[in-house]
Amino acid sequence: MTGLGYIYRILIPMVNLLLLFPGVNAYFIGLFLLSTIIFGGLAWYINRQSLPAVYPTPRPQPIGGWLILVALFIALRVYGYSKELYESAMWTRTSWETIYHEGRIIGVVVMALFVLVLMYGLIGSLFLLWLFFKKRDIFPRAITNIYITVELACLMFITFAQLIFTWMDYFTNERIVHLCLAAVWLGLIFWYVNYSGRAKRTFVLPHSSLVNHDEIEIESSGK
Repeated sequence: MTGLGYIYRILIPMVNLLLLFPGVNAYFIGLFLLSTIIFGGLAWYINRQSLPAVYPTPRPQPIGGWLILVALFIALRVYGYSKELYESAMWTRTSWETIYHEGRIIGVVVMALFVLVLMYGLIGSLFLLWLFFKKRDIFPRAITNIYITVELACLMFITFAQLIFTWMDYFTNERIVHLCLAAVWLGLIFWYVNYSGRAKRTFVLPHSSLVNHDEIEIESSGK
C-alpha cells in the first residue's frame, strides 16, 4: 500500500468519528491533520538535505548578536499562525456552510487553501526554529524560501477572497501597512542570514550523518 493509502486509512475513520460531535467541523480538522502529515513529512525530508559538506566540519560560532532577533521573529510567527488557527471560525461546522452559500464552492476552496497556508507557515516556522538552534547550513536558504512562499500565498489568498466576497474589504489600510512592514522585516532578515559574517560562521553544520570535525586522511599511492 502506498503512503497516500495509509494516510487515507488513518484520516477517514477519524473524520467519521468527529462527525458524531455536533458543531464540530470534522472536514476542517481532517484538513488540519492531513496538512500536518504532509508538511511534517516535507520538513523531515528537507532536514536530511545539506549543502556540499566541507571537511573537517567547521565548528559553529555561538548564537548571538542580531541572530537573537531572528529567533524572536520566528517565534512570533509561530504564535501568530497558532493564534490565527485557534481563533478561526472554520472550526465550527456552520462556518463552511455559510461560506458555501455566500461564495459557492469556490469560496470553500479559497478558505481551505487559507487553512493550508496557515498550516504551512506554522509547521515551517517550527521547522525553522529547529534548524536555527541546530545551526544547520540550510537554515538561510530554508527561511528565505519558506517565508517568501507564505507571503506570496497570503497575497494571492487576499486577492482571490476579495474577488469572491466582493462585499467585504480585504485590502484595508491596516492590512496594507502590515504587508509592507512584513516585507521590510523579511527583506532585512533574508539579507542578514544569507550575507552577514556572523550568520555564515554560525550556520555551518550539515546533517548529523555528515558531521566530522576531524581531519580526513587521504591515502595517496606512490611509486
